[in-house]
Order: sequence, then structure tokens, then C-alpha cells
Amino acid sequence: MIELLVVISVITPLMAVLMPALNRAREVVCRSPLPQGSLCFTMYTGDHDGKFVPGIDEDWPRWMRNL
Repeated sequence: MIELLVVISVITPLMAVLMPALNRAREVVCRSPLPQGSLCFTMYTGDHDGKFVPGIDEDWPRWMRNL
């Protein structure tokens, strides 16, 4: 029984230290594709006389047109 308490008391602080680091890593992975998408739109408009992908018109949100 004491061994179990020792193991739990060792693992708990380790998890408390590792969980924020894992959450930050997960957040970085989620954000990494965002600049690539913007770059794709920029390259497309550069190759097509400043026009967006077909189908994007005035109904699209302003942030999408400003990319």
C-alpha cells in the first residue's frame, strides 16, 4: 500500500509539469497550418491577376477578402 502511495506521489508532480508543455505543443501544431493557408491565397492571387479563387465574392467575410 505504501509503495502505491509513493508511486502516486512521484507521478503527480511530473504530470503537473508535463501537462502544460503538452498543451502548448498541441496549440503550436494547431496554429502551424494557418500561415500556409494565407500563403496559398497570396500565391494564387499573384498568379491570377489579383483575383481570388473562383467562388469568392462580396458575400465572403471581410477577413477572407483581406488575406
